[in-house]
Amino acid sequence: MGKLQLQTIPEEGNDEITVLQRNFNQLVRRIEHEKQSQEQMASEMRKIEKLATAGRVTGNILHEINNPIRVIKNCLFAIEKNPEGMEEILVLLKMEVRQLGMIANQLLDFTRGEKIIQLRKLDLREILKETVLSIEAAFPEESYRIEVDKVNTAVWVSGDSTRLKQVFFNIMKNGLEAMKFSGKLGIEIMMEKGWCEVRILDEGSGILEKELPRIFEPFYSEHKESGVGLGLFVCYDMIKRHGGNIQVESKVGEGSCFRIRLPLEEETVTDD
Repeated sequence: MGKLQLQTIPEEGNDEITVLQRNFNQLVRRIEHEKQSQEQMASEMRKIEKLATAGRVTGNILHEINNPIRVIKNCLFAIEKNPEGMEEILVLLKMEVRQLGMIANQLLDFTRGEKIIQLRKLDLREILKETVLSIEAAFPEESYRIEVDKVNTAVWVSGDSTRLKQVFFNIMKNGLEAMKFSGKLGIEIMMEKGWCEVRILDEGSGILEKELPRIFEPFYSEHKESGVGLGLFVCYDMIKRHGGNIQVESKVGEGSCFRIRLPLEEETVTDD
């Protein structure tokens, strides 16, 4: 079990006992050498695991930063192409630059081992509206459309706007990628007593039934070439820390529906 303490013994004389002592000492030295080799190998494996984890985390960081960078790049291109009447584009640019700054601050929190979210009263409709604008600015040339159900009543939640936008952006982007950026991405807001539910429905290829229980696991990705497998795990963790949950329903060839549930603020009026 690795707990046996062996020591060499003095070798005295030239009889069979001495030969036995010599053989025993050789065995002890061999065991000690094997033990040192195993410890060195274990140390190397720990280093490799740390490097692999660092690589995955770095990939996730780049993934998070790439989204607002894509929006900013396309906004700048639009301004260069037509500099007149760019007030809305400039507002979006400022919003995405602020988003980058918030992501940087969150990464600093993460490296310090902190997981702070700054909660304040938000209208979830505005969060979704801004996220859709970011998606459309990030992927302006594709042949998809996003349809958001209109909700006339404010949907008040207690949340961190930047982190909620990251969650919705990632799930919408995943849905569009599943549809190859062609077709309809539907967004519905349902409310019941004490809860709201945002449903993001895509018309993509769907997820295999055997894969569904694992898609929120860290470092798991059904398509290894498309990412490091942290996107949905980060979304799941973030919504959990908002007091909510995420579920997914999917059929191969028919698409997927991600259901994000969040607790409502008391001032939100429902039909119940």
